Amino acid sequence: AQEEEECLVKEAETENECLEAEKKKPKMNGFNATASVSDSIAPRPSQYAIQKLNNFEYVELWYFSPECCKEAMKTSRSIADDTFSLTKLDDHLTIHPSSAFKASRSALLDHEFTFSTFLRAKNLFLTHANTAKCRASPT
Repeated sequence: AQEEEECLVKEAETENECLEAEKKKPKMNGFNATASVSDSIAPRPSQYAIQKLNNFEYVELWYFSPECCKEAMKTSRSIADDTFSLTKLDDHLTIHPSSAFKASRSALLDHEFTFSTFLRAKNLFLTHANTAKCRASPT
């Protein structure tokens, strides 16, 4: 009778340990089998252009053109991800990726675009300008 009782206690402990292990496992989010994945990658401008937008500074429209987005994708891989620069922002030092401060040498003036390139760049600019982070300015 005592052996059966010990066996039941061990089974209960084992079951509790299994339940505790299940609680610690990371939970997966739900899966939508009907969801579709796009077959194209949305163009992304360079960190330099995004940083200029976030600081509400002037940025040439060329940085939002398809050609510049392709160039930005290539150069973002070549610049080390662990390279940072220090900048002063409202009496504070901040650290930013070095790629955010490098202007492109091949930038074109806005009036040198073809009309179709201008329209594409304008649309991407408006999309990113809409999501630019607000930076509080001292008044």
